[in-house]
Amino acid sequence: MQYVSFDAQVGELSGVLDPARYLDHLPSISGDLPPGARAFATDADHYDFRSRRCVKDLMLRAVRGASGEEMVVDFRHHC
Repeated sequence: MQYVSFDAQVGELSGVLDPARYLDHLPSISGDLPPGARAFATDADHYDFRSRRCVKDLMLRAVRGASGEEMVVDFRHHC
């Protein structure tokens, strides 16, 4: 999370989550991601707080294969 600011400021409001640096860096690493992870990471709706697909609304459902070469992480929407 080195690219995400947890203390950004919007107008007079401070302590705002800001993924701008991550989104700027994402194109340089997205080609190295597996296709499913790349599609997820580059979906603009995941970083729009008004979107129903925003990552802030996800909850971890399951992690499979954590000790193997391929790991699958499942999320679900919390609502």
